[in-house]
Amino acid sequence: MLRVMGEASRRASALGLAAGVLTGAGAVLLASQQPTVSDQARIKTGVDLVQIDVTVLDRSGLPVRGLTAADFTILENGKPQEIRGFMAVDTPPPVPTGAPWIREASYDVVTNTAETRRLVVILMDDGETGVDQGEAAMVKKIARAALDRLGPSDLTAVVFSYLGRAQNFTADRQALIAAVESYTPRKTAMVPSLSKTQGFGMGTTGPPAACLVRRGGCVGDALRNIGTFLQSAPAGRKLLIYVGSGPSIHIDPDNSDQASTVIDMFKALQDANVEVNAFDATGLQTFAANANDASMLDAKRRIGAAKGRQEGLKSLAENTGGRAFTDTNAPDGAVDDVFLRNSSYYLLGYQSTDSRQDGKYRRVQVKVNRPDLDVRARSGYYATKRPHERKKSDSTELESTLSYGLAASDVPLVLNAGVLATPGQGDPFVIVTAGLRPSENGGALPVTMLSAAFDDGWNERARQQQSFAVSVPADRFADLLYDVYSPLKVRPGRYEIRVAAETGGRRGSVIGSIDVPDFEKEELSLSSIFVERTPALAVKESLPAGLLPVVPTTARVFARQDRVSVFVRIYQGGRKALVPVTVTTRTVNDRGETSGEQRREIAVNEFRTSRSSDYQLELSLDDLAPGKYLFSLEASAGVRRLSRTVRFELR
Repeated sequence: MLRVMGEASRRASALGLAAGVLTGAGAVLLASQQPTVSDQARIKTGVDLVQIDVTVLDRSGLPVRGLTAADFTILENGKPQEIRGFMAVDTPPPVPTGAPWIREASYDVVTNTAETRRLVVILMDDGETGVDQGEAAMVKKIARAALDRLGPSDLTAVVFSYLGRAQNFTADRQALIAAVESYTPRKTAMVPSLSKTQGFGMGTTGPPAACLVRRGGCVGDALRNIGTFLQSAPAGRKLLIYVGSGPSIHIDPDNSDQASTVIDMFKALQDANVEVNAFDATGLQTFAANANDASMLDAKRRIGAAKGRQEGLKSLAENTGGRAFTDTNAPDGAVDDVFLRNSSYYLLGYQSTDSRQDGKYRRVQVKVNRPDLDVRARSGYYATKRPHERKKSDSTELESTLSYGLAASDVPLVLNAGVLATPGQGDPFVIVTAGLRPSENGGALPVTMLSAAFDDGWNERARQQQSFAVSVPADRFADLLYDVYSPLKVRPGRYEIRVAAETGGRRGSVIGSIDVPDFEKEELSLSSIFVERTPALAVKESLPAGLLPVVPTTARVFARQDRVSVFVRIYQGGRKALVPVTVTTRTVNDRGETSGEQRREIAVNEFRTSRSSDYQLELSLDDLAPGKYLFSLEASAGVRRLSRTVRFELR
């Protein structure tokens, strides 16, 4: 889930949100393959260090690897600059997998592990893209092609320029596909009746229709907000893929009369070192009058608008080091090229010899001292303006950590958010289980933890803060995982779940998402799967008695001696007569082979007066070889079928 906040500062209930916050799942694959980083000195960050992403291609258009800092020269406004930081990064490509689920199945846990990763943002333009030339189908086709090219370490977000069910940075392929498939062009609704962004969509800086009439439009707002947020992201490639008809964006860096909104947009993208690749979904343009033009004046207006959109896309790409793909009926074919060019790159950092904080544009040229190489980098940046005095925030440091768009990793955390309705307790609960990995050894470790749930309008609907201490043995602190529970009562809907923890003067956060069914109305519904491991370390007093018959864990890597069980609650809502429900469970290995399968019918008399029934199963680890597995549970009643899955690993 995703939200880009455009206001300088905004409070949601009791939580203060940072400027430019991009919220969402922030999911990072556990034990995923990481991009390799050279042994050169890691690039250092700082307000006075200009960072440049550089792609170097050979004659065949393939990335050139193995360069060093000595191979590069940087000029700013024609003056040589000393390279102070250098890092070479290779992003692993998608790798062939055995069973399809290795790539497709969702993860039910996320972590805040921080590594140098490639961040990919797919911006689907639903505010200014037309519908007359099959644009909607092409937009989805291009976005799906981008998803298919993601590497195992990529974190990706799908966002919209106007309205939409967006998804924040995640490695969860199914969540990304759901966001892409929700795309609906809305250009015909120039004055929408909706009063606010729906489904964690792209926030604007004013009423919903305001961005449509500003220079740069809704896309300009979205790009500026994305750039503002990504300025706080860790060093690494930040790739933005715009898909749509193309807004009327064009900028001349030397024109001081250019609209400030567009300049702010470019400055935000350049400051964040974001490379924008723009894909035109309108297809091949003839730029000639046609039968739909009522007059020559209509033809000139239509052709002028089409040319303006294309120029806007080209300007957007050229000023950020990317490429624009226009005048083609198969723009999706260029997606492979974009990801190939971005699979290997260099991060260069230099301290400008011009220390003035004048906000003016500075041209940057990057050269390589080897012949016949194509160097791709942004063409420049806007210097920082002298900062204005900022108002002090009344948010605590822990709240500020919770509000940050990407997970903070100073305190290692793992998150599982499971939904459950408990008979006689009203609205459902989101059982937030946070796995805390101690970073210190020995003694009692004091911890303060804050958990919160936000709805699709970015309203805080539930929160819980607790303080406790965990005992950390000096001889085994590195492999400990303490589970802490925060039950949050919410109404049915879509929520973003955030957890922040503070211990030993350090703070960390982790972000997840969940859909809460309407258990009372839906004829068939399921709770989440809750996994219990024995032995386990848990702050059990944080889990109210009677809420769950198991003690959940965020662990998904097990030893053979562990006892592991799964629990799910089945509901039949409404007022129709209860019917038997068939539950089928299956365990599949990473080669697609079924290692265990069970089938059981839950009779009508096994459902309580609350129209719910519990199902619990112990996993037989003795029958499994070491490796990765997918456990699935399917409940069926007539034509209705629902399923839940859990990925786990046996060591």
